[in-house]
Amino acid sequence: MTRYRHLFFDLDHTLWDFETNAKATLIDLSAQGLGERVKVDFNDFHEKYIYHNARLWARYEKGFIGVEELKWRRMWRTLMDFKIGDEAFAKELSVKFLEILPTKKECFPYTYEILDYLLAKRYVLHLITNGFEVTQRTKLRSSGLEKYFTEVITSETSNSLKPKKEIFEFALQRANALPAQCLM
Repeated sequence: MTRYRHLFFDLDHTLWDFETNAKATLIDLSAQGLGERVKVDFNDFHEKYIYHNARLWARYEKGFIGVEELKWRRMWRTLMDFKIGDEAFAKELSVKFLEILPTKKECFPYTYEILDYLLAKRYVLHLITNGFEVTQRTKLRSSGLEKYFTEVITSETSNSLKPKKEIFEFALQRANALPAQCLM
């Protein structure tokens, strides 16, 4: 048997297709009135959102901004690109976005087949994510991925963010695993 027993995965952009699910969420928000308040090309709005989300996540992961600021500023910056300086609207959009997003189910091709294969080979699968606890748990349930993972470690539960060593130490402790037995 291989020396590795525990395999750790990330969720967003690895198993769960964030861009596809974010786009579907923005389409839902458009149907709920976003399009009436923001009269811009949907694809332009989506591209700007993805751009600002990535930049703000990088700032969040480096400790430059907090979680609450990340949640609403990505919408605010997107709206600002279209000369809509409405902070209250940005915060409202953020709340609605985070209600809908985790209910989306789109995973990358072969995600389930690979996870089934790894379980059949008797690996113990775990998740380490910088995503928000409630949001990530909902994503896992909605997409059917929850059943694959023994431990789900979020930055909130570990009080640390990837790539800091503390989140990985916390994950090893929760998985009751030695570093030599693990692969991420």
